[in-house]
Amino acid sequence: MAVERRQREELRASQAAIRKLQCELNDTITALLLSTELARETPGLPPAAAAKLESVHGLVKRLREQLETSHQTEEAKYAVG
Repeated sequence: MAVERRQREELRASQAAIRKLQCELNDTITALLLSTELARETPGLPPAAAAKLESVHGLVKRLREQLETSHQTEEAKYAVG
């Protein structure tokens, strides 16, 4: 039926948009991780700045884990549905 075909097309479009957003976020997260890792290696970095960079690095790693979990959940949801 036309309604079912439209629903499948909308689902595919939604999935494609989610994948695109996840890829863009992953690229940004990778850049943030690399930047914080390089900044932590700065000679003479004050301890307070090093601690802040360590905190940011940990938060970005957590964000990556959340994105990966979200991605796996979305894949499982659409595989079943």
